[in-house]
Amino acid sequence: MRPALAPASGFDALSSRPAPLSVARPRPQRVSAVRSHRAAESTAVAWFALAAVLVLELALAVLPQGLQLSPLQATPLFKQFTGYTLVTLMVLAMFFGRVRRWGPLARRRSLASDLHQLGGVLILLLLGAHMGQGPSGFLLYLFHCMAYAVAAGAVRPVLARRIGREASTALLAVHISLSCLVAAAALVHLYFVYAYTA
Repeated sequence: MRPALAPASGFDALSSRPAPLSVARPRPQRVSAVRSHRAAESTAVAWFALAAVLVLELALAVLPQGLQLSPLQATPLFKQFTGYTLVTLMVLAMFFGRVRRWGPLARRRSLASDLHQLGGVLILLLLGAHMGQGPSGFLLYLFHCMAYAVAAGAVRPVLARRIGREASTALLAVHISLSCLVAAAALVHLYFVYAYTA
């Protein structure tokens, strides 16, 4: 005798009660595919940051005046615009830990990390434009420190699968330390600018 087949409807044939409906769960393969896609995007942003650092450092090494692209960079208005923009971006970068916990970004950590890296590149570009007239002395060391900070932060996602947690933590410590040093030096520079131009 062949066993009775389960009814096709959503009711149990013996008790006339609704049978439990099975809810389709997302497959782990799809979740892992989405995560790998996001990781690839973050890695691409990190490679872009490393490329920007390399291009700017080579420009300074090959041609000392390589960051001077326009006479506009020497005008006081351009200096003020880039300077205040740099201070604003640095303040936001210092509070990145709290910013990424903000509602929309808290659910998308990879997006927050990408924005943080792009913000670092933007700070580096603005700093290069700000000192383009004469990249020497204090501002030049400040630029190199910012470049190394961006590079240290970008190397972590690029080598995430090849280095251990200790090396990743060390790179993060270098990134944070250099970033704080740059922010403090920028405030000192801003103070002396006001002191000598008042």
